Amino acid sequence: MAHHEHDVDIEVPEGWTVTDDGKMIEIEIETEDFIEAVDLFNELAEIAEDQMHHPDFHIEEYNQVRITSWSHDIGGLSDRDEELASSITDVLRKRDLV
Repeated sequence: MAHHEHDVDIEVPEGWTVTDDGKMIEIEIETEDFIEAVDLFNELAEIAEDQMHHPDFHIEEYNQVRITSWSHDIGGLSDRDEELASSITDVLRKRDLV
């Protein structure tokens, strides 16, 4: 479990790490190509909208994907990050990306 200054313990799903400052969680994955990365982001954007919690999406090079989540309103991690990361991980598993 991750622990941070707001005294919230969260379960970090497989593949996710807590940043050094303890304020964010992130995952890095490799997709087959740029189109798959964009398609993945579109699918994850719908989940983020449904949960009203929006991560940062990054495509580096053409297929290196990094997703970062934190709760902007508290400046750190919350249960919303755990829930979103879990939902994202479910999608990544279905796509055989984790």
